[in-house]
Amino acid sequence: MATIERDVSLLQRRRVAPIYIVYGSAVQIQLNMIDYTIPENATVEFFAQCGSGPVYRCDGSAIGNSAVFTPPEGFFRQGDNALQLEINGRLIPLAIDVKCEERISGVGSEETPEQVRPLVLQAQDAAQEAGARASLSAGYAMSAGNSANAAAVSAESAGQSANAAAGSAESAAESANLANESETAAAESARVAQEAMEQTTATVVKTPYIGDNGNWYVYNYDTKAYADSGIRATGSQGPQGPQGKTGDPATLVSYVVEYLAGDSGTSVPSGSWSTTVPSVPQGQYLWTRVTQTYNTGSPVVSHSVSRMGVDGSGSVSSVAGVSPDSNGNVTLTAENVGARPDNWMPTAADLGALPSSGGTMTGPIAMGGNKVTGLGTPTDGTDAATKSYVDNTAMIAMAENLLDNSDFTSFIAQAGIGGKHGNQQYAGDRWILDSGTVTGDRSWMYCSFRNVCLNGTIRQILAAAPNTVTIGIEMVSGTAEISYMDGAVTITSNGGIIAHAWCYPGNYDGHPIPLYRAKGYAAELSVCKQYYQGNLAACTVGKVYGSTNGMITITLPRMRVVPTIEIKSILSQGWGDVRIDQLTPGWTNESESMIGQNYELSGDHVGKTIIVLFAASADL
Repeated sequence: MATIERDVSLLQRRRVAPIYIVYGSAVQIQLNMIDYTIPENATVEFFAQCGSGPVYRCDGSAIGNSAVFTPPEGFFRQGDNALQLEINGRLIPLAIDVKCEERISGVGSEETPEQVRPLVLQAQDAAQEAGARASLSAGYAMSAGNSANAAAVSAESAGQSANAAAGSAESAAESANLANESETAAAESARVAQEAMEQTTATVVKTPYIGDNGNWYVYNYDTKAYADSGIRATGSQGPQGPQGKTGDPATLVSYVVEYLAGDSGTSVPSGSWSTTVPSVPQGQYLWTRVTQTYNTGSPVVSHSVSRMGVDGSGSVSSVAGVSPDSNGNVTLTAENVGARPDNWMPTAADLGALPSSGGTMTGPIAMGGNKVTGLGTPTDGTDAATKSYVDNTAMIAMAENLLDNSDFTSFIAQAGIGGKHGNQQYAGDRWILDSGTVTGDRSWMYCSFRNVCLNGTIRQILAAAPNTVTIGIEMVSGTAEISYMDGAVTITSNGGIIAHAWCYPGNYDGHPIPLYRAKGYAAELSVCKQYYQGNLAACTVGKVYGSTNGMITITLPRMRVVPTIEIKSILSQGWGDVRIDQLTPGWTNESESMIGQNYELSGDHVGKTIIVLFAASADL
């Protein structure tokens, strides 16, 4: 089976070359990890998504430091597929696209290139001729014809397709010629043609297999299913031969026991063996050799060894000045060996060792490559920590709440509760009020109110929406439900007061959920102002001389898109009539910092101080 390999760098997250496959092909994909070590016995899962379609998963395996899998039919959809990897439940971000294309439906169809179609038909005719002349080679020749068809599809250009198809036709024709000479030669030619085609079309050929009934099953690309070819994979079993003659049983002809003294209990001594037991000095070894000879085969030789004991007489004269008694025993007291007469026991400090609990090292310890195991959860900054604790802490530290305006005890509602940004009805900036009402302990504030009470449904469309998230909500009182679908987080409650909500990318089933951290009022306000700025004032002094017009420019900080400006009111100091009309639509420096928008003043008097109150909306 062909294998497509890609080297993957997880730290640099470089985008690698896309993978091209044909829809329904069984080709193995191998991702080699450059700067990440796959744990032993790790579980590997692959995920694919084509556009905004459903996510498909497939089990893989870890081979060394590579993640490998063979996608089943339908795992990749036609078009551009995003490929993702999960190891031991941990999402490994990738930057790989898999481009999946459909093969042509059959030989001679309208989808077959005009200049390739005759060569493809020629290859198929040659393969059928070989099958008619030899039953065994027919199955392989048919596979060669299918391979030629597949080669015509998978070639990068029409010229390459023609060359591949012509080569396939020649191999199939050769198979037919050899089939005329002998069945064996025809089968070999068909096998060579099959191998040549598989090397050319390794990514699109469906390999035949042997079914339970013993026949070859060949993939039909029109029906997209395997079919019984009716060709037996192996011949029937021949009759059993006659039983052989029972041999004569082995009989013992001779049995010889011999002895030899030696000075080693592990090495067989050299010398002349004797059938009588020799005299062996104390502490030496007596070796025994047994030789058994049968009426057939080589003699069987075995050895055994024993040591001659020592009587011990005169071995002990005294111990610490104490002579043995009549039985040879020596009785010693603490005084004889210079020990203390009481029950004193040495401590770890007396021996220069650390106690089993407590103690302080005075120098470094070299572990020599060994592990320190059984660590508890660290509490102080200098405590040692386990790998799982460090991994979980690192994941929590990297997690970022995807929700804006998530702290409901310091809510931002620049347009007021139930205010509008464009055509949307909002509960607060970044939260759309789908139904019901949202109230607080203040009816309206410029940028915040506290203790949000929800009696309905609010929703936030995420700026960046991953496939998998972990969501949650904390209440001051009452209950609420939170859900995630199609890139949006929805909260529904019947009179509950919300404290805060969170939405973290990824799945935290195997890890503790990160603690909620408010982004802070200034950071939340900055984000919300990218979508809406309400009741902001711009002022200038306009001098209007009869029909001569003045100019006023409304300036704003950068917003997410070019906003819609709504003039709320015009205040003027002085007397006379003043009007304001948009002069230049769009921003004066739209491609850079979006610094402002120009408006025209007109009137019939001089010396006006103009104050314009407006709102800017850059809604989703």
